[in-house]
Amino acid sequence: MDEAKTKVLSNGAVYDLETKRIVKGASLSSVDASAIRAQRDQKRRDLAREAANLAVENGEFKTKYEGDAYFVEIINAAQRKATNIDDPKMIEAARFVLAATGDGESVAGGSASVPLSEVRGLVRDLADLGRVIAESIPVLE
Repeated sequence: MDEAKTKVLSNGAVYDLETKRIVKGASLSSVDASAIRAQRDQKRRDLAREAANLAVENGEFKTKYEGDAYFVEIINAAQRKATNIDDPKMIEAARFVLAATGDGESVAGGSASVPLSEVRGLVRDLADLGRVIAESIPVLE
């Protein structure tokens, strides 16, 4: 390439002044590429959060929690599942709720470890209580 006929742009690309085209693309460092990828990933996370919040059905969650309404609705649904003794995924839902609240760390074996059997018993007791409450509510037909 003739140096007099080219110009190096601020991004590192080489521009041919005669053909008025870029003849060599900008070279990105791995740091620059990582930053661009991180920006793209953050934008996608923001879009996903926005879309999730648009799908929130509980208006109170939208009003009270705004940008975190989708998360609150997910935890709310998981908690209902975690306390339903008839649900085969009850324990999995309980673990999800415990992990999301940070309470699952002690279940997993922190210094103040709580045996998993105690957590299961507590969840079972809560489900039993929920069933008793549900049975005491008259069914309207």
